[in-house]
Amino acid sequence: MSDPVNTKRPYKSRRREQQALETREAVLAAARSLFAERGYAATTIEAIAERAGVAVPTVYFVFRSKRGILSTLLDLLLKQAALGETYRELMAETDPRRQLRLSVHITRRVMEEAGDLIDALRSAGSTDAEFRETWRDLERGRRGGIEAFVRTLTQRGHLRLGLAEAQATDIHWSMVSHELYHLLVVESGWTGDAYEEWLTDSLATLLLR
Repeated sequence: MSDPVNTKRPYKSRRREQQALETREAVLAAARSLFAERGYAATTIEAIAERAGVAVPTVYFVFRSKRGILSTLLDLLLKQAALGETYRELMAETDPRRQLRLSVHITRRVMEEAGDLIDALRSAGSTDAEFRETWRDLERGRRGGIEAFVRTLTQRGHLRLGLAEAQATDIHWSMVSHELYHLLVVESGWTGDAYEEWLTDSLATLLLR
């Protein structure tokens, strides 16, 4: 005969795991919305707990700190964005204008899906050296990808005559920036499509033969 105590344990364990997952997701959602509304510095653990509907000690137990919450959100962003496939398509593409459009589309996707987290990261970096270095790492990675892309334009003879590869990289890196997207789309009200079309045209004029 089966042990009634043992037969109930797997169910109880699964239920606890589900509750823990729901709590984690509620805290992350609350933190993300508050970071967007108030900024990273002005958001407190108490406010996050209140919005998530959990106790303050629970937030500390799951994430240890506000830094831990933002770090988790950023890790999820990088995993969920799945931009590697688009970048591989960009590098394999032989039409230079199509390459430029794909490069702009990557920035658009990142900003549409996680512009609020990028703002939070930059804000956190003003007072937190670890997040400041995280931001620098992201920018170094972004620039490295652009350098490799611009190199393909040079190798295939698409880069505008007289334009040095390093200068082309500077131009592209600055124009597909978080700041320009924010100014045009967030502040000026451009649509994502309008941003993508204009920036592709502009980069083609500046970089291509």
